[in-house]
Amino acid sequence: MKDRKITEGSIWRHYKGQSYKIICVGYNANSIEKPIDSDKLVVYESLYEDVEYGNYAKWVRCKKDFLSKVNGNKYRFIKMQN
Repeated sequence: MKDRKITEGSIWRHYKGQSYKIICVGYNANSIEKPIDSDKLVVYESLYEDVEYGNYAKWVRCKKDFLSKVNGNKYRFIKMQN
């Protein structure tokens, strides 16, 4: 299995083909009392120009969803490089 560890600066490819760079992993401020791994949020940046959302838009997704599979058989994001 490919490396699934999320690290700052790593490049990931979305299953629809676009590439993204990890900015950081943080916590939801509403669940900070007893933070657990599932509370983590991935902050990432698109590495392409986009008219609708702006060039190099920033995105936030919970870590669980970021690492999840879509359509039951392929990962939403695949790590391309550290």
